[in-house]
Amino acid sequence: MKQSKIYHIPYKYRKVENLHILLWLLPANCTWMIGEFFQWDQNLIGTYGLREFSIIPFGIGLLILAYYYLYYMHRSDFEEKVEKQTEMLIHQDELKHDN
Repeated sequence: MKQSKIYHIPYKYRKVENLHILLWLLPANCTWMIGEFFQWDQNLIGTYGLREFSIIPFGIGLLILAYYYLYYMHRSDFEEKVEKQTEMLIHQDELKHDN
């Protein structure tokens, strides 16, 4: 019987990988929505409103994604580390379910 590999993202990587979601949803989208709801999306500071300031968390989220996918994921030891941690997590999970 052929064994298939299970892809599991370790917690250490998930924190970084999912940080862009937090920035995208809470700071960026909420900032934009609050600005439109309270009509602060224009002329809040000069000609800038919350719509323009929401670019900051959007940009940070995109930089995190770019770093992860363009640099971190392509490191030579990345796959090896992920595979070892995945095997360890599966083994720990099996031990928990056996008890």
